[in-house]
Amino acid sequence: MGSSWKKLNSDKIDHPSKRRFYGGGDIFESPSPYDIPEAFRTRYCPNQKVYHIEFRYMLEEDTRSLATNFGTTLHIGKNSGRLYKIEIPVPSGNVSEVLSALEMMKHLSPDNIKRKKSNCRNEKNKRLLEAYSEDLEDSTTVAFT
Repeated sequence: MGSSWKKLNSDKIDHPSKRRFYGGGDIFESPSPYDIPEAFRTRYCPNQKVYHIEFRYMLEEDTRSLATNFGTTLHIGKNSGRLYKIEIPVPSGNVSEVLSALEMMKHLSPDNIKRKKSNCRNEKNKRLLEAYSEDLEDSTTVAFT
């Protein structure tokens, strides 16, 4: 069963700015609005026993699939490294499996990705999952009730 897109509050994401001295003055660099998802949706496929979380950005792009060491599959933008989709296996069909996988995803590091040269923006994607963890957990709980 699928769900509709749910708008995300971009204020929840920590927007670290970098201060640099350039050409005689200070400049500040901030994340591009194209790197911040506008919405997400979730769905559980009981026949495949897989839970899907998808993120929608201002611009879409082709993705590549990356397997993690803890069983989830990430769909990462080929050029941007943005996180577009997470597939979480749910063998028993229990919501606790999804919530556990989401918790592990918050600690994602290059060591957890099977293909090292992945263009996966780990820090940005971790911040995304941390910022929206409550939204994802609420949506997940609803999907399994």
